[in-house]
Amino acid sequence: MKILLLGILTLGASFFAFGQKPLTSLLAQKVLRDSSWQIGPHIQERTVSYIDHGGKKVVVMVIKARLKKNKLMLEAATPDNKDAFGRRTVPDEMKAENGLGREVVAGVNADFFNMKNGIPLGPVIKERRVIKGATKTMIAFVGVLKSGRVILGDSILFKRKQHRLSEALGARP
Repeated sequence: MKILLLGILTLGASFFAFGQKPLTSLLAQKVLRDSSWQIGPHIQERTVSYIDHGGKKVVVMVIKARLKKNKLMLEAATPDNKDAFGRRTVPDEMKAENGLGREVVAGVNADFFNMKNGIPLGPVIKERRVIKGATKTMIAFVGVLKSGRVILGDSILFKRKQHRLSEALGARP
């Protein structure tokens, strides 16, 4: 089984859709790099580096994947795949999640977290278990419904769909 992980780590960028240069120009004073490559069949990574309107360098990495076509799963990741929180890098989490019949092909940052203890600000649902519910600090989330459909939304949508989610993590727009 191939897996795309959503990690409980800092998300330091805005969402980009592939091929949407106008969005880049709205955010960027100057684009430094915009490149894409294939990770595997129907899995593409895009990296955009730019100088924002405040003069700061921003690097955005996006993965575009056709989940059903590749028989991929999107899963929420926690350190050592346990119901506890801590700080861990995406590459380290990917290595820990690989195992018998499991191949992690990509990892993506998700929610912001407390730098001292690694507890995420937003919700965590893993394998249909609510490990951490929504809080007042929740802004957005990405999740997988029990049907396999991936959804993005705000706290209102989360409350409406929470009972139908098999995986979810908080996010930032």
